[in-house]
Amino acid sequence: MSLTSPSLIHVGQHGTSASGFATIAWLETTPDDWPHVTQDWDETRAHVTHRHRIPVDTEILRSVEPESSIVKHRRQRALSNALHTISNQNIRIGSVYTRTTPDTHRTEQDALHTALLRQINTRLADDCKFGILFTTTELPPPPKLGLNRILETATPAHTSAGTQMANIIAWAAHQHLTHHDQPNFCWDLYQDLRHIDIYGEPLAIDTETDWLEPDLAISNCKR
Repeated sequence: MSLTSPSLIHVGQHGTSASGFATIAWLETTPDDWPHVTQDWDETRAHVTHRHRIPVDTEILRSVEPESSIVKHRRQRALSNALHTISNQNIRIGSVYTRTTPDTHRTEQDALHTALLRQINTRLADDCKFGILFTTTELPPPPKLGLNRILETATPAHTSAGTQMANIIAWAAHQHLTHHDQPNFCWDLYQDLRHIDIYGEPLAIDTETDWLEPDLAISNCKR
């Protein structure tokens, strides 16, 4: 990739103070591949709307219908469809996490976000690349200094295909870590993403050091 062709990086998050984990995921692709990724995603969302009654302008993870066994089953099927689409794209992904307490969850999540962005910036610098970062408005703004390889913009998740996919990747990583909610359905979903994950699995970050060794990001993906 040349310097005139930046990486497109979308960031999403999942986690609750009760779970004891904060999880952030990202997906990365090229400007040439992005139209194909979004076309496949739009087709998946149209299918989800038709078969599972989740509107296109509503995130799959945030169905506004009253919870019931039928609604839960629809969402499970929709998430399976979404993860299948994501796993078959020409993209790279990664997910990182840190343990939290109810009192420190937001602080630790913000620190995790900063640490991840610094790691991405380092990786881009090592590869002589630049990146355009699309982050969710639910995460804090990037630090003002130290991210000389990243141009950041924030978009509402419901309008961004990349952020929706990154949120689902983060959700799958979170379920893999916590084994919450319908274990027979959720526990193994991240297995389908391992072949495009540059770490191979959700990776812990020590937010006290704000650092992730670049050598840990050994690629086992198709690209």
